[in-house]
Amino acid sequence: MEAEFEAAVEDRRPFLFALGCLFVAWREIGKHSEGRLILASYALALGLLIPMATLQFQQAVGFLSSADGPPFGIPSAGDGPNLYLIWSQNSAIPILLITWLLLGMAHLCLAWTLVEGIGRAP
Repeated sequence: MEAEFEAAVEDRRPFLFALGCLFVAWREIGKHSEGRLILASYALALGLLIPMATLQFQQAVGFLSSADGPPFGIPSAGDGPNLYLIWSQNSAIPILLITWLLLGMAHLCLAWTLVEGIGRAP
């Protein structure tokens, strides 16, 4: 393979050689059980865990910038009950934000650990 690469460098086509190697590797990876495990792990990490982390962060940011009004405050007599959180619910806001952020970070850490652990023998 090194001789083929050197020949490709002499022909000034190392990028095409690398693309050909990548194409053959992708074609062969599904034929082996370890390759299928790698593909499934990456699909889980990229297709489920990272989108879940994105949703968790989006919930935390969306909670802070809700369109119904400020999340903090005591409703006045003229306000409807659904416009503002009542005082007893304001104490739960920091816990909810921390929980959403921790869940998002946990999803990212799990995806990172899953991808990093691929290919290592137990």
